[in-house]
Order: sequence, then structure tokens, then C-alpha cells
Amino acid sequence: MAKDNPYSFLHVKKPEIDLPESTDPYSEIVYQKGRQNLDKFISNGWLQQDTASRFYIYSQQMEGLTQYGLMCQSSIADYEQNKIKKHEKTLLHKEQDRTMLTDKLSANVGPVFLTYKSSENRSIKDRITSITTLAQAETHVTKFMDQTQKPVEHRIWKVDPSENDFFTNEFKKV
Repeated sequence: MAKDNPYSFLHVKKPEIDLPESTDPYSEIVYQKGRQNLDKFISNGWLQQDTASRFYIYSQQMEGLTQYGLMCQSSIADYEQNKIKKHEKTLLHKEQDRTMLTDKLSANVGPVFLTYKSSENRSIKDRITSITTLAQAETHVTKFMDQTQKPVEHRIWKVDPSENDFFTNEFKKV
């Protein structure tokens, strides 16, 4: 999926793709390659740190259906205290692999998807709708699914930092 695409974040998230096929995907060289690739993304200016603490809204549209979400940080303490309900069983070796990569990169490069029942808090959805309706997306990319060649549109909006308290407080209610 990342072939001929130097911008694909899979080079960072799955660095074994840049090594010979015979490479053990759990070997130290894989994690070192991930660090090299992340450094390359940063030095090339493909990844930049935001100057403000903020939320981002992400949308994905395919076949007329649009899904919205917030890109943000979440508390590990909330997970450990069961404020975030665990919804799946994970394999120990996969957890160890992702932990090793995170440690080597000093960055968590794999998203964790959290959901909530919209009936629990309608105001979050309403605010997301308001922001995405009134503001132009910061980024808009259309990619095609490999096998079906159906277009998938991805959009990202930067949320003004003045909205941080709103989203933080509303999620505390969920």
C-alpha cells in the first residue's frame, strides 16, 4: 500500500515494509527503521508540531456516508480506571510490538478509536457539525481503495483552541 508513496505513514507505523521480506517483523532493526523513518518525516517537514494545544476534526466520506471524529489525546489513567470501557481483547505479542515501536519512536503512531453513544451527549456532535459547516477543511485528500477503486475523501479541520474546554468538559459527561 505504501509502494511508490514516500508520504505514506505506513513507513513509520509498519517500518518492516522498508526492509527485506525475510526480516523478522519483531526484530530490533525494524524498530530502528521506524525511528529513522519518523526522523525523515520530521526533517522533510511532512510532520510538524502544532504551535497550540488543540483538537482536530477528521472526516472520512465514502459512497455518500460521512463519518466524523475528533483527533485528540486521551488519558491512560481513564483507561486504567475503567472510565474508558475496554471493548476488545488484544494479543500479547501485538501489544508488546506496538509498545516497542512507541518506546523506540518516543511517539504513539497508532490511533486508538474511542466511541460513545451519541444519545449520551448530543452537544459534541452539534459542535462538530457547526465547525465543519462554517469552516473550510485544512486538508482535503481523495484516495482510492485498492481493490474497488472507490474514492474515499479525507478531511481535517483545525479546531480553534478556544474550543478545548468545551470538548474536554463535554467528554467528562460521557
